[in-house]
Amino acid sequence: MEHEIAKRASIAWFKLAECIERGEKERALNLHRLLMHSHGDQAYHKKLEADLVLFFDKDRSLDYYYQAATLYKVSGQHQELLFLYEHVIKIFPDVPELYLFLIDYCSINRSFKKGLYYINQLIELCQKDPKEYETFLAIAYERKIIFEGMQPGIDK
Repeated sequence: MEHEIAKRASIAWFKLAECIERGEKERALNLHRLLMHSHGDQAYHKKLEADLVLFFDKDRSLDYYYQAATLYKVSGQHQELLFLYEHVIKIFPDVPELYLFLIDYCSINRSFKKGLYYINQLIELCQKDPKEYETFLAIAYERKIIFEGMQPGIDK
């Protein structure tokens, strides 16, 4: 019986991919909703929904990613939250708020080298238009000093 259920789920994922490929947004969203009944993690549901919306409306997908991040945060899944922000920052590299969230969760996960990497990326982004990003630039330099002061042996 479990084999049959797994087989149906696999077929459904392929159907979902076909809907995306053909640009059938509503059908893809409906299939996604059906598939999510087999998975209990609400944050994961929202992340997959964001990934799905990304194919049809990139700008709107960012709201879904923020909702998924909130759910991961509430459930205490900080490592998943870190992975989510790393994924989203690749899609939206010009959104400075994403870097701040990512830097915060690098700090929580004690991933200071990774945090410094994203701090430097944020500084680079902000230097393109220092007047517009003045606040972000100040925060980035402040965090850089803190991260550089962390003991070298405690990074994950």
